[in-house]
Amino acid sequence: MVTYDLSRDVVTAREGEDVVGSATLDPDGTVTVVVSADHRGRGVGSELFLATARLARSLGRQDVVLAAPAEDRGTMAMLASLGLRGLARLDGDVLRVRVSVSGVRPVDPGTQLPA
Repeated sequence: MVTYDLSRDVVTAREGEDVVGSATLDPDGTVTVVVSADHRGRGVGSELFLATARLARSLGRQDVVLAAPAEDRGTMAMLASLGLRGLARLDGDVLRVRVSVSGVRPVDPGTQLPA
């Protein structure tokens, strides 16, 4: 079972003692999500992004920018699966998607989210 822990600007996904993914929220609102290869396609990235979006809302942000490698074909599908849409632009080899989080329920840092 994967659990999700929030700190001030990082969400960590753990399976037991092993870290299987993380997401960071930079001060400028950029979100970066990293998931281990053996946990991709299992919803871990979606949960990490959603938790980070909730954290961003709790900090008063109205939107975030999800940064992903340009070749990552799952980014837009992940957002759609969460019911979110974004404005995407290619910045060299990085896909940047501005996503409104104004409708996302905020969460307090330090909260452990249910799996």
